[in-house]
Amino acid sequence: MDEIYRSLELGANQIRLLILHPGKYEDKLNADLRVASLASKGKSVEYDALSYVWGKNSSEPDPPQLNLGDAELEITPNLDQALRNLRDEHQSRTFWVDAVCINQKNINERNQQVAMMRTIYEKAMRVVVWLGPATEHMAAVISFFERIQKSSWNVHWRESFILPFSPPGTAFAAIHAFLDSPWWKRTWTFQEAAVARDILLRIGNVSLQWNLLESTIESYRSHKDIQRCCCGVRGMQELFGPMQNLEEIAEYRKNRSRLDVLDFISWNRHRDATDPRDKIIGFVGLGSPGMFDMALLDYELPADRIYRRWTIHLINQMQNLNIFSHILQPDHESASQWAATSAAAKGIDLPSWVPDWVQTPDYETVDIVQYQIRLLERFNAAERTRPYLSVDDMDDPKEITLSGTLVDKVAFVLDPAGQPLEDRVPTIFDWRRDTGVDEDPSRPYVPRVGGTIFDAFWGAIFPGAETIMSNFRLPLPLKPSMSDRLLHDQWWWTRVKHQYEFQYGDNPPHSTSYTTLGGGPGIIEVSISRFTAGKRMFVTEQGYFGLAPEAAVEGDQVVVLLGGRMPLVIRQAEAESPELRKFKLVGTCNVHGLMDGEAIEMVEDGDLQLEDFTLI
Repeated sequence: MDEIYRSLELGANQIRLLILHPGKYEDKLNADLRVASLASKGKSVEYDALSYVWGKNSSEPDPPQLNLGDAELEITPNLDQALRNLRDEHQSRTFWVDAVCINQKNINERNQQVAMMRTIYEKAMRVVVWLGPATEHMAAVISFFERIQKSSWNVHWRESFILPFSPPGTAFAAIHAFLDSPWWKRTWTFQEAAVARDILLRIGNVSLQWNLLESTIESYRSHKDIQRCCCGVRGMQELFGPMQNLEEIAEYRKNRSRLDVLDFISWNRHRDATDPRDKIIGFVGLGSPGMFDMALLDYELPADRIYRRWTIHLINQMQNLNIFSHILQPDHESASQWAATSAAAKGIDLPSWVPDWVQTPDYETVDIVQYQIRLLERFNAAERTRPYLSVDDMDDPKEITLSGTLVDKVAFVLDPAGQPLEDRVPTIFDWRRDTGVDEDPSRPYVPRVGGTIFDAFWGAIFPGAETIMSNFRLPLPLKPSMSDRLLHDQWWWTRVKHQYEFQYGDNPPHSTSYTTLGGGPGIIEVSISRFTAGKRMFVTEQGYFGLAPEAAVEGDQVVVLLGGRMPLVIRQAEAESPELRKFKLVGTCNVHGLMDGEAIEMVEDGDLQLEDFTLI
């Protein structure tokens, strides 16, 4: 590598640029490397930054080579195709290409260049996205994007003059193939496109402007999620995942200054990364400077150490425990699927208090998790407090200790709610029966909280209709309103009526899932379905009602830790001696009567005591 790479001056914002010499597609790839400074005064450096998927190295005996002066550099087949398609036949072109312009064997240089990644892509004249060889019906797909852009907002996706060909299912399959390129699913490509001044997409020898895709995602969102008018069009629902990938990039490009660092990392946890460290490092340039410290994010460190150190860093920087809400516990039906993509499957051992960013849950799960995390702004369990954190070893942390208070223990747990789109009514019937809500709804709840057990049940499972109806980037209303309560009751008794007719009537009714209920009751069902997904109801020894991860069991403890917006379920771990009380974090929970600082008030009144909890 020494004959190819001249050392860069660290701290001088220097990069290397690839000068790609002219040639035809089948000619050898010839180029030179030139050092440039992004901090230079006067005329800016002009180059295009290439965004692409590295892909696997060639297994052929004669792998692709890039001639750099008198030396040769082996490159992947995908990069070879990209450079051949982007090369001009008559004049040189200047690119920044990470695999070529960074000495990948030099860890110090790699760390330094990764820290500059946002600047590199921001200062590029444009970012050229290489999506791979052209797919079938590519011209028709581009024609579809163009028709969407030119049409008015109320033109439906089922209209024949919008679709490039029929039937609709075939047309949407072609669009899906375009959006299913590996580029849309990778970790690094999010940042590369999100910060670009201008984006040009290339697929084979066909070029596509980014604004065509922005128009498409706005139309898709309007017709599927807002108007809900085209959901039944065959093939449209299957576009949800690919469209979500596109929407994430478009959303950041519009609202980059307002996004929390955990938001965009969590949005993108379904993206793939060959190196698990990139699940965090790949977003290094997108947060505020304090949220990322390159001393913590170092390619010389193993992934588990980076994850642990960064978790502690975020708790200290954000002065809250929100990161615990990003710890995903797979439900029983998806556990085997998630296990294959977990940190443990890759030999990465993480303590219970660290999110497993290696996991790649499906699009639907990510969407549900984002909805649940958004509700954090509505809760304030440890009102007016900040975390009181101590760490066993700041350089290589294994355990953390946080102050808080033990509120209660789990007396019993109920059956889990199941998958996001499953009918919740049978489960809620069981929950109401097992908690005694239907038998005696007016029975008093926990005396300190007041109200009835029916109030508590409703409060535990229902966050409010506005959580679904409002723009999920905007602040939420403070609490569910009385109109929400009435809508909930209307929804429930409508479903009870349908269930009765189904069991005892002569003509079973049509399905009344939230996609067909419509109106207020339909919104209620969506809200409850999302809020309870992956959760199970539990009752504590004192009678508190709550929702916890499916992993919760009888005997787990419910605590409120300083700085936490939600109570936590923890489980005492086996210790060498009784004096060494250590716990595993099961997850966050929603407990009626503990979400607005009540536990802290009980500490101030002397009813509860602050103590330390060591998480392992």
